[in-house]
Formats: sequence, C-alpha cells, structure tokens
Amino acid sequence: MSKDAEPKTSPKPAAEKTEVDTIHRVRIGLNVTVQIILGLALFLMVNVLAHRNFRQWDHTYSRIFTLADNTKKFLSEIKTPVQVTVLAPQDGSLERDMAPLLEQYQKEMKDRLKLNFIDTRRDTEAWQQFQIDLNKNAGGFKPPTEEGVFVQSQIAQKADSGSLAFHRWIPAQSVFVMDKVKSVPVAFRGESLMNTAIAEVTNPDRPKVGFVAGINNKKYVPGQGSTLRTYFNTFADICSAQNIQLEPWLILDNAEYAPSFRSLIVSAANLMGEVQEKDLSDFLETPGNSVMVLLDPNNGSPEIDRWLAKYGIQPRSDLVMQAHSTAGGIKKEYTVDAYLKEGSPITAGIENRAILLPGTTRSLGLLTNAEKVRTENIELTTVLTAGRDFWGETKFNEALPVFDEKEDYGLPLTVAATAERGAGDDLQIQSSRLVVVGNADLAMPDATAGSYEFLTRSMNWMLHRTETAPNDPITDKAKHFFKISMKPEQWKRVFLICTIVLPLAALMTGLLIWSARRN
Repeated sequence: MSKDAEPKTSPKPAAEKTEVDTIHRVRIGLNVTVQIILGLALFLMVNVLAHRNFRQWDHTYSRIFTLADNTKKFLSEIKTPVQVTVLAPQDGSLERDMAPLLEQYQKEMKDRLKLNFIDTRRDTEAWQQFQIDLNKNAGGFKPPTEEGVFVQSQIAQKADSGSLAFHRWIPAQSVFVMDKVKSVPVAFRGESLMNTAIAEVTNPDRPKVGFVAGINNKKYVPGQGSTLRTYFNTFADICSAQNIQLEPWLILDNAEYAPSFRSLIVSAANLMGEVQEKDLSDFLETPGNSVMVLLDPNNGSPEIDRWLAKYGIQPRSDLVMQAHSTAGGIKKEYTVDAYLKEGSPITAGIENRAILLPGTTRSLGLLTNAEKVRTENIELTTVLTAGRDFWGETKFNEALPVFDEKEDYGLPLTVAATAERGAGDDLQIQSSRLVVVGNADLAMPDATAGSYEFLTRSMNWMLHRTETAPNDPITDKAKHFFKISMKPEQWKRVFLICTIVLPLAALMTGLLIWSARRN
C-alpha cells in the first residue's frame, strides 16, 4: 500500500478544541482556588492554635524574657487590678527594656494589669492628660519630668495611717545599675522594682522596722539633713525596695515605742545598760519579733556580747585575719572572703556564694549546750563562714601574728549566725529570730551586691516572709554588650550585597521560574 493510501487523521474541529482548552483551564483555576482556600484555612488554623497554645523559648544571655518563679507566684496572688504607665521616649533605653518585661507581667496577670506607654517627647497631649488624671486620682501627685514608670492600683486603698497609698513612682535612673567608670548600664533592675511597686500599691500596710539609735557611735547615727554615709542609709534603701517601713528608734529615750516595731536593727552598738538589755530581751522574746545585730570589732561592748551569748551566739575576742611576711614587709589582711553556708533559709539557692567583708570582723561561737538554748528550744545556724586562708587571731596587735591552736580559732570559722527561738513549738505562733554578723561594715554604703543580697534576705527572713521575696536582687538581669569591628571596605561590601546583589538574585530567580512555566 502506498503512502498516499494510508488513512489520515482529520484535525479536531475548532469548536471542540476550544471546549477542551476551556475545561482544562477551568480545572487549573479550580485547583488553584482550592489550594488557596486550603492554604488560607491552614494559615488560620496555625494562628488559632498558636494563639491558644502560646509557647516562648528564651535563649537570651540574661533571660530577659523569663520571670523568676517567685515573681510568677507573687503575681498569681495579686487580686487588685494594677495600671502601669511607662513615661519615656519611644525606642529609648527605658522603653526598650521595660516593654518586653511588662509583656511577661501582662501574660501572668492578664486583665488584672493595664499597660500604657506615653512618649513624653512626641505625644505631649497624652502626657498632659496623664498629669491631669494624676491630679484628680492620685492626690495631686506629679512625677518628675524625667523618664520613669508610674505604678498605681486601680482601686484606692488606705493604710493604717489613713493616707492614700496606691501609687509608686520608679525613676529611670534607679532601673539600671551603672558602671561608675564607663557610665554604661551593667544590670537591669526592672523586675525587682516592679515587684516592689506592685506589692506597695496593692498592700500599702508595710511592716515597721526600727533602726536602734542612741546606743551607737555617733558617726553611725542618722542625723537630720546629714549627708554622712551611714549604715542607716543602706538599710533605708533595702527597706524601700522590700516594701518595709524603716524608722530610727532612740532606745534610750523612747523605750515605750518598741511594740510598734516588728524587727530591730542594732548596728555597731558600743553602749548598753541593764535597762536596754531588758528592753531588747523583752522585744526579742515576743513571738514573731526579730533582732539583727551588726558588731563593730573596733568599738565593741561587753554588754552586747553577754546579751548575745544568752541566746547561744558568743562574739569572740579576736579578729579574723591572715598574715604573712613578704619581701616588702609584714602583710596583715583583715578584709575577709566569706562564703554563704547551706542549711539556712537565708542562703537557700545562693549557697557557697562569696561575700567580701570589709574593715574588721569578729568570729562567733555557737553555744549549743547553753541552758537557755536547750530549755527554750533555740535553734542555732551558721550562715557565713570565713575562707580557708583566715583564722581568728586573739593577738592581732603583734607584728606578725601566727596561728596558735590553743589560743586562736581555726576553721570552720563562723562570722554570721542565726538563732531561732520557739521554731516548731506551735505552728500558730511565730518564732523569735536573731541574726548576728561579726562585721558592721558590710552595711556601709555603697554595699557590694553580695552584702546587699545577704542583708535583703536576712530582713525578709526576720519578718517571716516564708519564701524568697519577689523583689529579691537575684532577679536583676545583667546586660551584655557585643561589638563587631568592621573595616570601611567590609561595610561597603555588606552594603552592596544587601542592596544590589540579593535583590537582583531574587528578581532573576523569579524571572527564570516565570519563563519556565510559560514554556
């Protein structure tokens, strides 16, 4: 059969071809539509699930997006609605650090916390309206013109004194711990200060602590208008941060005021008579009360030593030191490296942390077999011990003191201890608590971070705050700075890659994909 005789397929009619193309395009369009709908449904489903089951992982160096466990517990117990207003320029250092922190607070408190950010430079109208509202609702309180955070309770409350106490101003300069040399922030204190403020505005009745004056060396007694650096200043700062009311108490003149205090602080006392000894004993032995004694080794008092020994803590007649002969002469070291001892509520979570004790320090003996200790169920606990290179030297005035096993005191060397009277006897009655430190200068401004934390924890333990305070300094976030040094030609190369190479690469990729699909 010839080629000409082979059957030929006739081409499809134009109408039939158009119909097939139309069906093919309808299928493609329907497929694309279904994919778009399914994609949108999947997108909405993922967002709904993410909103209902939010999870966040904090991998920052300072854990800035993570609240401490004690803060979360504290916030869960707050029932009074709170409003927080951040007064700071947008994108300033205060706004950058407070915004993520307050987001964590709002997550924990939900509708019990109302947040407001006011840009004091650009949003002048909101700033003026905020001041007007303060005049109406906060007793005319006007925050300073600088940056800060204003915390207020949305429900007015009254303290025992009868005065309104439902707002707290946190100035920006107190939020950051600054490096005194470089003048840069090294830590962010927002969490501890926020907890303090919330505690104060929701519970304005604060425990009152007395700083015992009148039996102390004059240079340590707070005076009116005095700028003298005193132990009182350090405790005033701690009490302010811990929502505690601190007042000087002239024990020699106003002994009848003692019942108004929950705790007493006796710092560097060098005078004490029988009347004051009885007053302190009556106060300490009242269930729920407590006393802190900071000893001054250079200006001590035998009466204070005798009073403390009655409760099982005996200050020794020594100085904690180390001494050795060097090429430059004899070197005596009285500044003590002390370490927090485990087994005490004060040191829970910070065991073995080092604290520097400046000035001079006396060691303490624990009289576990003393009659009063045994009969009145007084529990003695070591809180601070000296480093391994130190000993308690009784002949510290010698040119080159040498440790003598018979006359001196070796390791372990207690330099701070606690005594708790009546612990566990009756769960309905709080115990009496005593804290003794063989060094008063650890409370001298500016106290080191370790000393500040130790005194803060001691104050809260004395006031029977059963858990670590929500405004404990341990919540402070260290700030880290990272610097990348680049040469001008490297900056130019990065600029060209980001502004020209990458956009062109994306454009060319898109064109290639489009061209392939067209073909």
